[in-house]
Amino acid sequence: SIISIVPSEGTAAGGTLVTINGHGFVHDAQTVKFGTAPVSGTATSRSQLICYSPPQQTLRIIEVELTSEITAFTNQSIPVLFEYKEAAAIESLSPRSGPAAGHTLVTLFGRGFVQRSHKCSFSGSSHAAPTGARFVSSTLIVCESPPVDEHSRSSVPIGVTVNNTI
Repeated sequence: SIISIVPSEGTAAGGTLVTINGHGFVHDAQTVKFGTAPVSGTATSRSQLICYSPPQQTLRIIEVELTSEITAFTNQSIPVLFEYKEAAAIESLSPRSGPAAGHTLVTLFGRGFVQRSHKCSFSGSSHAAPTGARFVSSTLIVCESPPVDEHSRSSVPIGVTVNNTI
């Protein structure tokens, strides 16, 4: 049965990597239902499995349960819930420029930011990996720009990922 899920929210677009904690999972594929939408889950141990949330037409809270072809396994007295939220979007940023050496704190203004693992990506940077981001509020995130090749483009796109989901 399921004890908890992490994270317990994601965007309506789906694709959020969800870790399900519980007991009695088998080491082959399991079916996880988000409301009425089934997805495949993979047991990583007898107490944990992973899956990706399916897309959802509306923003709402739904119950998550494990199923088999025969029966639903969730019989806990407290339902495990997953909330579909609006996708994060960047509306503006400040400052709009900085030195090629990087290390400029860039404030991103937008909507739908949640208090989880954020990363900022600056295309054209000399670093392939995204940089860390500091969550301030649902409308504000702060990132530190990486160094860029001085001979590359004068401006680069910026993006934010949350739990590896754009």
